[in-house]
Amino acid sequence: MLVNFMLFYLMFIQQPKENGIGKEIQNILNQTFFKILLIQVCLVYFFSFVYKLYDPSWVDGKALMFISRIEGYSTAPFEWMFADSPILSSIATYATLAYSGLFPILVWIKKLKTPFLFIGLIFHLGISLGMGIFSFGIIMILMYILFLDIDKIRKIKGFIK
Repeated sequence: MLVNFMLFYLMFIQQPKENGIGKEIQNILNQTFFKILLIQVCLVYFFSFVYKLYDPSWVDGKALMFISRIEGYSTAPFEWMFADSPILSSIATYATLAYSGLFPILVWIKKLKTPFLFIGLIFHLGISLGMGIFSFGIIMILMYILFLDIDKIRKIKGFIK
């Protein structure tokens, strides 16, 4: 569902092809729908955080321990780390809650954005590889690119090369 929203918004972001009023309108559409994409990602985190607060297993720190015991949502390393480790499970559960709750705020602070998104990269790689929800984790990582300015993207591209 999230991908459908994102693709819908991207439909309105295009390279302006003409000069004059058409170019200005397209620039306005580009900026508007780009901001909507950013807000959509923040809303995903915000509502994820709020709904987790209604679940007692998240509030008492046992969510990842319970999730790791479900065969369909756990790989062997994930189960090994969390299924029988209440302390590690509690730390990871509260870290997940903190990240989800703080994302809509901290992602807008320029000095904190890049390290915060890097933590999210690790977080979502853990979801992808540890829980086996590969597409969700990768989609969220790709959405992080929207929050980076062009200079950061170039630095990352150069680092990867």
